[in-house]
Amino acid sequence: MKIRFHWVRLLSPVVIFAWLACGLSSGLQLTLRVVDQQQASDAKEFQTAANRWMKTPVEAVSSQTDSISSGDRQARDAYWDKRIGASMPLSDPTARLQQQPMADPDPWAPELGDLGQGVLVLGKFESYRTVLSKSRRSLYTEIQFRVQHVFGHPNAPAQAGELIDIDRAGGTIIAPWGGTLSVGLRPEQMGLQPGHAYLIRLGYDPSGNCYLAASITTIQLWDLTDGIVKPGNSLQKYRAESGRSEINGLSIDALIRLLDKKFEDYYTGKK
Repeated sequence: MKIRFHWVRLLSPVVIFAWLACGLSSGLQLTLRVVDQQQASDAKEFQTAANRWMKTPVEAVSSQTDSISSGDRQARDAYWDKRIGASMPLSDPTARLQQQPMADPDPWAPELGDLGQGVLVLGKFESYRTVLSKSRRSLYTEIQFRVQHVFGHPNAPAQAGELIDIDRAGGTIIAPWGGTLSVGLRPEQMGLQPGHAYLIRLGYDPSGNCYLAASITTIQLWDLTDGIVKPGNSLQKYRAESGRSEINGLSIDALIRLLDKKFEDYYTGKK
């Protein structure tokens, strides 16, 4: 008669636990190694990234230094807490922001999108501030953008000469509890930079009296700093390189004439 051993049943609970612990430990080590590699890669890319300015620690806006009304600030805090807020204050080392859904840009869609959606403005990135929400569950950056020209409906909320706030997720601050806090950032090789002039499409949030780009990486963005239209992101770069951009290379004056005519025709057709 042959005797068959069931080896798992013969193993002691201590040995089984050791095997499981070894497997879990290996998995954790692999995860940590991947995270370390990603962080090292990001750190290298941030050295030349367009948004490297967002990695510079700044003093977070406080109630004593905030130039925004308390009502608007409360509304903006609530918006970002809901959209990206962690389940606990960011002072907790285990706190993590919620991931934002990323749009998948369609390179075959109309270059300027739906002219009736949002507001298309020309202006300059003058300054910025970074805000830790009152709950400390979210961190966001506000770009002060000087509007030079507004395209579209005459009742658009932005006006030429106005300094508007463009909110975007993430940033880096000198944390009030000590050290620095940098969250919600990935290196972007193209994008918004201080001192640059842009053509950009924005959405207006009346509850917080501020503007929001379509996503972390604004889809409709062109750099006008050198006096001519250049791509502001990879999508517009693709359009330009494939000969599918109507505005790439135009002077600012030519751009304004072209877009003013497009919007005039659009709204005339709506009457």
